[in-house]
Amino acid sequence: VWSTITRENFARSGASEEDLKDVISELISNSPEAKLILILFEAVGADGKTIIKGLLDAEKGFDARSLLKSFNSSGNKKTASLTLENKSLKEAEELVLKAIKDTARVLN
Repeated sequence: VWSTITRENFARSGASEEDLKDVISELISNSPEAKLILILFEAVGADGKTIIKGLLDAEKGFDARSLLKSFNSSGNKKTASLTLENKSLKEAEELVLKAIKDTARVLN
């Protein structure tokens, strides 16, 4: 299961990056069969430019950090995060989903 969140979505909802853990929890409770939950979102980098960040939550049988290893992810088996520069949200979505699918196939 995955979702994308734009800076405009954050502004309209009054939410912040810290609220995303609650979003993931809600996705888990609404999709109990999901083994992987990915949130990609627009954020502001140190230089003021838009960057893409991602959070991946993995259930047993998957390793979140390994699934995102090609993005220099940080985290652990359960949760991992990534940051991408110079990508649109759509480009990041396509790139990250492909990498997760390809890596999951190799690992399973």
